[in-house]
Formats: sequence, C-alpha cells, structure tokens
Amino acid sequence: MREPHRGSPTEGAREGAPVREPEGAPPRAREPSDLDDDLYDFVKFGQGASKNFGFAKHLCIALTLGVASGLVWKTMHWNERKYVAQYYYDLAKKEAKDKAAYQETINAKFADLEAELAK
Repeated sequence: MREPHRGSPTEGAREGAPVREPEGAPPRAREPSDLDDDLYDFVKFGQGASKNFGFAKHLCIALTLGVASGLVWKTMHWNERKYVAQYYYDLAKKEAKDKAAYQETINAKFADLEAELAK
C-alpha cells in the first residue's frame, strides 16, 4: 500500500483497512495496480512488448529494405523504358524503309511515264 499524503483520509489508518472517503468528495482515481487487479488479470504487464527493441537496428533494416526495393523498381523501370525506346526506334526505321520503298516505286512510275511520253 502506498504511503498516505498529509491530510488525506487514509492518514493514521491501519494498513489494509478500507479507506472511507468523506461524503460529497469526488470519486478517487483508480491506481494502475487497481486496474491490474480488476481488469487485466489475464494479461501480465508488458507481456506482449519486445524486450530487445533496437530503434537504430530497425531503422537500418527499414532503410536497407527501402533502398533495395527502390533499386529493383528503378531497374524494372529502366528496362521497360529501354524496350519502349527500342520499339519506337525500330518502328521509325521501318517507316523510313517503307517511305523509301514507296518513293522508289513512285520514281520508277515517273521514269516509265517520261519514257512513254518521250516516244
């Protein structure tokens, strides 16, 4: 039991004796030990908490995982961008080749027409 403060209702009371509050007094706040006894008998205090939590260790792990996943993501992005650039390069090359072939066909037709007109 805690030591009573001067002027408190428990001053001079026997240890273990119930404390009588004066009439009209607001209800006293419950102590954490009262809560442990009444409500939380099924859970020991700090039972689920990690005893060896290292903030610096967890920060380093999180930063390492973040940087690693960022590098993987950027590598995938760079590869995809390379494939897209190669696709458009090949498409432009094919269009230039088709345009040159079409121009050659037109030039051949003009040559045939000029030869026909020259006769």
